Amino acid sequence: IRVAFAVRDATAETGKRIISNLDSTQVLLQQTQHIRTKTENVTFEHFDVPSTVRYMASVHIFVSVHGAGMTNMFFMNPGSAVVEIIPYPLCNCKSPDYFYGVGGYYHGSSVAQNIRHYPYCVEAKDVVWHKKPDDIQEGSRCSWKHLHLVESVRLDMTRFVSLMRSVERDLIQAGTVVLTQPI
Repeated sequence: IRVAFAVRDATAETGKRIISNLDSTQVLLQQTQHIRTKTENVTFEHFDVPSTVRYMASVHIFVSVHGAGMTNMFFMNPGSAVVEIIPYPLCNCKSPDYFYGVGGYYHGSSVAQNIRHYPYCVEAKDVVWHKKPDDIQEGSRCSWKHLHLVESVRLDMTRFVSLMRSVERDLIQAGTVVLTQPI
């Protein structure tokens, strides 16, 4: 299974939205794997369009923090999967013009393309802001400024690895990935 993690090369104005514990999470993924995987980090800012299309067509699982980089999933093959890491408070938004929780935005687009979508919501305690917005309240309206102010997110490694194992299982059950040996 080829797993790609989007890593941003962003400016201070847009927020970095990095995964602060990406390396240790990837190590745990590799240590606990039952299926051989190739895990890679990709920075799309360094790709041209044809390279992006070729690369994404070869990926089985795409992992990215919510943002414009998620649109690269449109170059994935049907049956593949995307794991969308959604920083607090975006999982709780009540803004139909923006996100409206985990049922909107990239979820609908991925389902329309027969790409499996798995949201991973980051709790408030695991979000680091480069400038914390003063208008965040549970269930409040969200805007792009909330996402752009996120400096980093921390994944609960046990919960994330469990989600990734479910994604792998689903890809095998769907026939997207065919096992050549028993696990």
